[in-house]
Amino acid sequence: MHLPGFLIKPLFLSALALAFSETSASDLNTLETECDNAKAKSCSNLAKHYFYKEEHDSDDYEKAISYFDKACLLKDYKACESIGYAYRNGKVVKKDIKKAVDYYDKACDFGSRRMCAILAYWYQEGVYVQKDFNKLKKYEYKSCTLGDNDFCMGYAHTVFIKLKSEKDYKAAFDILKQKCEQENIKEACNNAGYALANGAVTNKKDLKKARSYYKKACDMKLPLGCENLKNTKGF
Repeated sequence: MHLPGFLIKPLFLSALALAFSETSASDLNTLETECDNAKAKSCSNLAKHYFYKEEHDSDDYEKAISYFDKACLLKDYKACESIGYAYRNGKVVKKDIKKAVDYYDKACDFGSRRMCAILAYWYQEGVYVQKDFNKLKKYEYKSCTLGDNDFCMGYAHTVFIKLKSEKDYKAAFDILKQKCEQENIKEACNNAGYALANGAVTNKKDLKKARSYYKKACDMKLPLGCENLKNTKGF
């Protein structure tokens, strides 16, 4: 996984990191004023400055975490990612998985597809947390809304197969329908057909309509779509 910038050791500082380490006093004053006025990027830049300083005072890392925390509260998802990574790995702060999950959750809410994906994986596989398919569904859905089509398919699979969550059937089907009809995603066409063929949308099997989706998937060269089309022949 990509290492958040402020956690890279000073020995490997990039030119960008060096620039942060040499922030002038007047620039610091400007950043502090802007941060106090709720400018997230300025809070984040202050955090990077205190981490990247060539000569650290005893409280510099604490200041870095504090400014990243403020940036996170201002919905800078990269700042949330950085603190989450720190708590996950015990870098600069004491290792605390619960806090890591909390910050990753904030990052996901604020638009980080990567953090949504990581949390989905954790709850699916039981990594750091207990397996929880409802939490998996939450993060798959969020990833889907952020444009990750693989997670759109995963969300539908979790709803229809893993949880059989009837209250979410319509939402899942609507996503599949959109991805099939508007974006020509063959897996979405096949999965929409499956939902219709098994009565997961209207509580009544609709094999005729299911075949139309299977055919679309088959026409886009999806073998499973062709197989399902063949198996529903005559309807």
